[in-house]
Amino acid sequence: MNAPLEGVRVIDLCTRLNGSYCTMLLGDLGAEVIKVERPGMTAAARQEGVILPPTGRNKKSLTLNLKSKEAKKIFSRLVEKSDVVVSAYLPEIAQKLQVDYSNLNNINKNIIYCSITGYGQDGPYKDRPSHDVDCLGVSGVLSIPGDYHTHLQPRPGLPIGTLSANVFAVTSILAALLVRPKLGRGQFIDVSAAETLLSFASVRAGKLMIEGAMPERNEWLHISPTTGVYETKDGKQFIIGLVEETLWENFCEACGRVDLLEDERFTTASARNMNYQDLCEILKELFLTKTRDEWTKIMENARICFSPVNDLEEAFMDRHFNNRGMVGEVDFPGIGKIKQITFPVKFSETPAQIKHGPPALGENNKEILTQLGYTIEEVKSYVERGVI
Repeated sequence: MNAPLEGVRVIDLCTRLNGSYCTMLLGDLGAEVIKVERPGMTAAARQEGVILPPTGRNKKSLTLNLKSKEAKKIFSRLVEKSDVVVSAYLPEIAQKLQVDYSNLNNINKNIIYCSITGYGQDGPYKDRPSHDVDCLGVSGVLSIPGDYHTHLQPRPGLPIGTLSANVFAVTSILAALLVRPKLGRGQFIDVSAAETLLSFASVRAGKLMIEGAMPERNEWLHISPTTGVYETKDGKQFIIGLVEETLWENFCEACGRVDLLEDERFTTASARNMNYQDLCEILKELFLTKTRDEWTKIMENARICFSPVNDLEEAFMDRHFNNRGMVGEVDFPGIGKIKQITFPVKFSETPAQIKHGPPALGENNKEILTQLGYTIEEVKSYVERGVI
């Protein structure tokens, strides 16, 4: 076996980032991922739907006009010979296209169907269109402060609701594959982005769970002047994470400010939080005395939690990530080689792999249909009549 999911076939019904990230990860783990696409899609439409970088690798492309009866028959035959379906359709759309779990379960009792939506398959919000921002809002994530003085929370630059839902989806699909031999059948997996965010938000809800009350702003333990971002002399940024007393002591010694260890305003974590503004001003002035690279050299041997705040280009070039094989390359149709971020977990025996870049539209039609038992003449006829 070359990869953990070798021999598992996944049908990808997703057109945007939601779902596509999940199936990319499954493909990295060795699954055969067949992305069902609409015939005649333009390159721009596929780019918008992120079949192209960064989530199109390790997938095959099959074009099907699912409004056609013949295409639906082809799709049914594909479902018969598959293990997993991943869909990001709202419930009513999936039912209209007849690609919902009820229909596909009638075709293949062993199918594992994973639906990834904003709000799930039932409840008052089930038919709401959703994007990451509304899931962040309803889950309470945007109410959790990142700074004492920021009362209007900024929207994160990453779609963390979508990404968290997709990672939960992968975990759940793997669990369903594991239990399927015991059950003797597949099952339906209902993933809600809002609920995955609510699960994440719960790690900040200890006081609410125990006392039934929200923390005051100065009671959020993750907020501290010693766990923040500071600007450096060259206009770049540097972040520190000095939670433990030992780290605070190491930091003060490394930057030549041992006097702060004797200052009664900063001798304990609670004292530093009580005097947040005073310490913030001191640290702001301190970090402005050197460039980001100079601070990096000072901190590297100080045994503290720190990092320069990289932009994406700097992150792609970071020596640590490159040393660990996190930045790879794939061939991209019409462009050549492009960079890819590889699967972020290392396996000692069955490593994840990037076998190939994104496919051209319908690139694998002939291969997949002949495997399903169709003749070359039938495939040509389907192309001519717009079925595929």
